[in-house]
Amino acid sequence: MSKKQKSFIKLPEYPGGKKAFQEFIRTNLKYPEDAIRDGVEGTVTVEYEINDDGDVVSAKVIHKLCPSCDEEALRLIRMLKFGNVLNRGFRVKKTNKTTINFALRNTGKMPDNNVRICYLKPEEKSKEEKKSKTYNYSITLK
Repeated sequence: MSKKQKSFIKLPEYPGGKKAFQEFIRTNLKYPEDAIRDGVEGTVTVEYEINDDGDVVSAKVIHKLCPSCDEEALRLIRMLKFGNVLNRGFRVKKTNKTTINFALRNTGKMPDNNVRICYLKPEEKSKEEKKSKTYNYSITLK
């Protein structure tokens, strides 16, 4: 007696996988000029639906950063084209969430009046030395 093999619903996937998806985002991201000027950094999370033809049919920002970065994230997501799938007689929509990072250090464009504060964690010390806490701060003015 042979077992019938289960058939599962096929969902749209990005051609080339996760690495190709990240490369697409990295190469097509255009950091907004006002965000560069204001020194805005952070992440934008976008939720979007993909139909069985591989097209993004709706997208909305879930975690906002600033209006221009939110618009740029939506622009990128709407540009995506996933592989189409054929399922036996029925249509499928897939919902994805993607986080897009906006980091000025990756662009090489730092604002003129930039103040960066870096916190350095104190090194581990013996019990006797732990009684007094010291913290190091590095402030860079450009």
